[in-house]
Amino acid sequence: MQLLARVEAGLKDVTVNVPDYEILRCLRTAHCLYQPVNLVLPADRYLDLQRRLAFGYNKWKEEPQLISLFSDINAYHQRLDKEELKDAQIQTLDISNGLPFLELLRRLLLLFVYSLLVAPCFLLFSPVMAFVRQRALYESHKAKKASSVKLLGKDVIASQKILIGFVSFPVAVVIYFAIACYFFGTWYGVFFLASLPLFAYGTTKISEQLVLLYTATKPLLLLFLSDRFRNSCCELIETRRLLQRKVRSAIESLGPKTWSEAEDEWKDRIVKPQTLMGDDSAETSPGQILWPQRELFTHEDVSSSQAILQGLEEEFL
Repeated sequence: MQLLARVEAGLKDVTVNVPDYEILRCLRTAHCLYQPVNLVLPADRYLDLQRRLAFGYNKWKEEPQLISLFSDINAYHQRLDKEELKDAQIQTLDISNGLPFLELLRRLLLLFVYSLLVAPCFLLFSPVMAFVRQRALYESHKAKKASSVKLLGKDVIASQKILIGFVSFPVAVVIYFAIACYFFGTWYGVFFLASLPLFAYGTTKISEQLVLLYTATKPLLLLFLSDRFRNSCCELIETRRLLQRKVRSAIESLGPKTWSEAEDEWKDRIVKPQTLMGDDSAETSPGQILWPQRELFTHEDVSSSQAILQGLEEEFL
């Protein structure tokens, strides 16, 4: 029973408990709005801040101020989804000094170069990737129908891609090796087999950057080509600034009432008041404009989940 209690306590330490996915998404956006752009937290403090926001929501979810705030955040999400943008991209978007044409040219050139680099491996394994993707989606749909707690089934998609890929990709490599030996000789086949892992690893790393670069370049190109998109982005920037003020105001007003005097959560604030009073508009270089990622926490410290696993190892060994 002690072990189960430790597991339950550990899970609560690394999870955020909210009623549904929409509330979770709103809390994550509220977290990004509350945390200043120039503040990067340790991983444990980052998770602690998320849990505190979730605790505060569960306690004050009937409060009119909070209902209005989450309604506004939902409307903000709908506009982001319509424009295919992320909150982090709006945060880094500043067009008050004009549009960065040279940055657009640089990104388009990089997109062209990266596409050329990944094209050979992509064409070689695209049939296998298509099969793995379709099979994983099929298994995900089955799992969602059979479960009442799965929302998107992304865990099933990821696990099925790994399991099916472990079988499909080696089979494809053997087939391509046999084709290379048959048409070009054994030595060419051996060279192909030996160089394929390095070639595939390099393609994977380049593909990651290619996806991020495409996500950042598409809206930047639309800023130049579409007046409607540009006006919508200006409105989203103002909406985000207003939401940021509302989120911080709600936390300042409800935070002291959330914790009793015996608890130290409000006294030991993760984001200090003096940090919130400072200038939150960090300078954005052209390379960061519309970039879809924002660093909110560091990866150097040992996470709570790792500490839990270490405790379980001590329990059994």
